[in-house]
Amino acid sequence: MRCQPDMCPNGGGQLLAEDWLNKGWNVGVFYWDQFADEECARDAEQKVWFDRKGDGFRWKSYDVGSGLLQYNTYEQPGVVSVADMCVENVKNALGKFSGPQVRFVGHSLGAQLATRCAALLHAENHVAAPNRLTLLEPYFSKHSHLNFLGHGLGCNEKVSSGHGLGDFASENVDSYVQKMWDSYKVVTEVYKSSVLTESDGESAYSQLKSMVKSGASGGLQDTLVGTMGGGNRNLPLERMAALVEYKPDWCSGVAGMSGDMAHLGCRHCAVFPMYFLSFGRQPAPVNPPPIAQNSALPGSALRSCVTPSAACTDGQVREWVERQFALQGGQAWTQVAGESTFDLSDDSFAVNPSLDDNFQLGLKSANEMVLDEAIELPMA
Repeated sequence: MRCQPDMCPNGGGQLLAEDWLNKGWNVGVFYWDQFADEECARDAEQKVWFDRKGDGFRWKSYDVGSGLLQYNTYEQPGVVSVADMCVENVKNALGKFSGPQVRFVGHSLGAQLATRCAALLHAENHVAAPNRLTLLEPYFSKHSHLNFLGHGLGCNEKVSSGHGLGDFASENVDSYVQKMWDSYKVVTEVYKSSVLTESDGESAYSQLKSMVKSGASGGLQDTLVGTMGGGNRNLPLERMAALVEYKPDWCSGVAGMSGDMAHLGCRHCAVFPMYFLSFGRQPAPVNPPPIAQNSALPGSALRSCVTPSAACTDGQVREWVERQFALQGGQAWTQVAGESTFDLSDDSFAVNPSLDDNFQLGLKSANEMVLDEAIELPMA
């Protein structure tokens, strides 16, 4: 699995799964790109949940030789969503799974797919139902129709709410995550890296529109991620997860733009290689180092996973999620160093609330939840 040129610097090509394979992991990819290849992000999002018209799922094919681009229809009895396809493929690949852990990773709209696929597998008590859910830049559509400077986002059919799937997708993802935590102690971690998912005020699209009107140069199509535009921020989801926010300033900027709006496509995708490459490295430090870390036991979240990453064990992330619930969803890590380089070794983060604030929760402080050696639970 190599990094694509639009995700990684120096032309891409970095091996993303090498450290995982060297540690004995099997890494599989569920490709649904031909189903997701829609002019309107909302239409791709709907396929995760249902067959809107009941006439099958259209998918796009491209013949390299002839240059012919066309839509085809996929129909299969019992398959009413792309999530059902995911479940069937996991069953086929891991029907006799007997390992210690399964981790699902979903990026952008794929975060919704990973969540629903995981929940459906747990509902069937399948042997490969995951015990960890990693959501990278989880995206929930916002606008049903936008048109600016002649560049439409392809959503020609309006929906009654005017907001993609309304709250349907986000509320169902939240419900699944909560239920998997309550019933199976499945840990969820969320990693973010762009305003497409971080801004809960003015959308990224609207910000771009304002910037162009003010004279900033650069093509709108180069800055938007395909046909997505700004999405809805899912705060309830973030409050149930170990939340880490990256700032990938190493993404090359669109001419005339800087900061969080520069090269939005790269920023939205950057968290994908950064997460996979973090598996073979020590988790990034918190700056300044928390005093409480001195009293933490080896193998605890505070000692061995001070910033959540792919390298942390499920048990260590679970300790952080327990602290998140205890703090009523107010816990988050934000990158404070290493933003300008793709090299993860110079990254550091600040965590809020500070680990040096010993919040008292009844007879137990919040920090006590991350001081003991993490317990690794068996597969549900």
